[in-house]
Amino acid sequence: MQQAIPTDAAALASVKNSFLFDFRTHSISIADYPGAAGPPPGWPSHQDGEALARYLLANHLRYLVYDYAYFADFDLEAPHVIADASRTQWIHSEAQITLRSHQQYAELAQTRRHLYDDGNIYILDLATPALATPALATPANGSNSAPPP
Repeated sequence: MQQAIPTDAAALASVKNSFLFDFRTHSISIADYPGAAGPPPGWPSHQDGEALARYLLANHLRYLVYDYAYFADFDLEAPHVIADASRTQWIHSEAQITLRSHQQYAELAQTRRHLYDDGNIYILDLATPALATPALATPANGSNSAPPP
């Protein structure tokens, strides 16, 4: 997967096993709790995916690596955590901002070029609209087995 990340700009990664990256070959920032900390003016968690793309690009993060399969269970559980009055405000806030970041990633997955998608993790080029994605190669049998962007 990492081979699909161009070396011309930095990436932001929200993945399960970030320790598997070779940080010598790519500039990769880790977003284990997206929006919890970052450069000013801060993660635009109350805005849409486009605002997030502008924020990341303004902070020289062109590529987004997201392990959507791993976080799928969190995204299903987060609303229950947020609604649970027995949880602390810190836990509510953490769940809200993390869930919102995953929603922003999903919005961007609809509008940005996919450099990689194996059915678990995708890499988006935040600077390139999805319309600029080259046509998928068609296998010799005429079927298109590649997943949609």
